[in-house]
Amino acid sequence: MDIRYFNASFAPIIVTIATLAILPLLAYAIAVAGSSVPSEVGSSGFSSSEDAALLPASDETASCDSKATGLAEADPENDLRIIASIDALMTEKRLYRNPDLTLTRLASRAGIPMRQISGAINRIRQCNVSQFVNAYRVQEAKRLLAHTEESVTDIMLDSGFQTKSNFNREFRRMTGMNPSEFRQLAAASGSPSRNADTSAPASPHATPERLDNTQRRSKSASSIR
Repeated sequence: MDIRYFNASFAPIIVTIATLAILPLLAYAIAVAGSSVPSEVGSSGFSSSEDAALLPASDETASCDSKATGLAEADPENDLRIIASIDALMTEKRLYRNPDLTLTRLASRAGIPMRQISGAINRIRQCNVSQFVNAYRVQEAKRLLAHTEESVTDIMLDSGFQTKSNFNREFRRMTGMNPSEFRQLAAASGSPSRNADTSAPASPHATPERLDNTQRRSKSASSIR
């Protein structure tokens, strides 16, 4: 109307008044939107993209960093209770065999906030959730390799891994050898019958992950001869 009847002579005033009226509304909308966005990193100890990528089953294993968990908030007794609860879920329910296991799902099953789980694992076990779960998967793979005739691929899947690259990398990191080498050494060292009891193994965090030193010395001696 200003342009049509007054040749836009009042345009600057109209724009100024409109801007002053809209700015408070925009500021309010930004404040409301900002307060409603959850902080994925703060609540779980991982970025939202990492959690969505099913961290424990992914090909990428984040490095351990206990500093990232907020050591000022550490409660040793509570951390031990959390670890005991997660260990129980792993050994009794075998959650590690689920390749789609996430920190969110683990927290839901345990009834413990994600941030507390990741913090306790970092502080007590000195590793992240991915490495913690993969330790159970490698322990299961070791048991199946030593006591069954399953193929390495089937054992990989039964243990909760999805890809051979991640399986081989984690297995070698925790045992110092690949799955085939471990099976050969287990057979040569006189492991129990392949038809022996195949019940769930104990926590892999309770005993050393690598083979007994006597087996290593035996292997070294045979190679020298």
